[in-house]
Amino acid sequence: MKTPSGENFWEKLRKCSDENSSSLVVGLDPNLDLMPKMYKSPEKIFSFLREIIDATGDLVCAYKPNLAFYISYGIEGLKILEELRKIIPEKIPIILDGKFGDVGHTGEQYAKFSLEVVGADAITLNPYMGKDVLKPFVKRNLGIFLLCATSNPGYSDIEAIAIGDTVLFEKISKISVEWSEYFGIKLGLVVGATHPDVFSKIRHYAPNAPFLVPGIGAQGGKLESAVKSGRTKGGIMPLIVSARGILYASSGKDFANAARKAAGKLRDDINTIMENYDE
Repeated sequence: MKTPSGENFWEKLRKCSDENSSSLVVGLDPNLDLMPKMYKSPEKIFSFLREIIDATGDLVCAYKPNLAFYISYGIEGLKILEELRKIIPEKIPIILDGKFGDVGHTGEQYAKFSLEVVGADAITLNPYMGKDVLKPFVKRNLGIFLLCATSNPGYSDIEAIAIGDTVLFEKISKISVEWSEYFGIKLGLVVGATHPDVFSKIRHYAPNAPFLVPGIGAQGGKLESAVKSGRTKGGIMPLIVSARGILYASSGKDFANAARKAAGKLRDDINTIMENYDE
């Protein structure tokens, strides 16, 4: 089964990235506490997101709705998530950040939800239960990003535990290459910009895995190190994620224009760093 556009996620991503000259992924994470006053009610979330998408659609390579920010509003939140595909241009990929990771019939339902309800092109996946968790998503031709070294401060509690002469996130990097070969697909990795020292270590084991990089902005991640160290051996740029810094760049009536300015600056900063790096 193909993604909603009828093409492979990675090809769709490449086309959108080239057209918009962008490696920026905007996180669509609606938070009533941070929204402008005129949108501080669940029934106005969809209108808020529409404004954001209209303002930034030519500046991104993908959008990334985080499932938690929709299920927290119950049925209405899920309806909003389902409706996003109708207002996001078809050429722009949707990465559903659900951090799924279950097997068998349960995994099948997550995959069905991602593709048939949300219309996602890719998902984030927890690899803890082994390669079986990938099967339902691979069957539906969804792009996959495995959690590797996440951006939260406590990532070291588990993801950096020593395993022989490596640590767990390095092991996951190595396993991602094995699984990529096993399934005959490209696998991405989630690598937080808040841990710049891990980029080269992960690249050592997974030289061609595209990185989805959260942690820029509100979490304090360093953009320059993420861009310079996150590119694959084959030249694929890291996908830099920003949510709060763009969605809530202003709490006033100018929020959409402020979001556009913030997204445009971040996209241009990414491109400038990469251009200088290539010189």
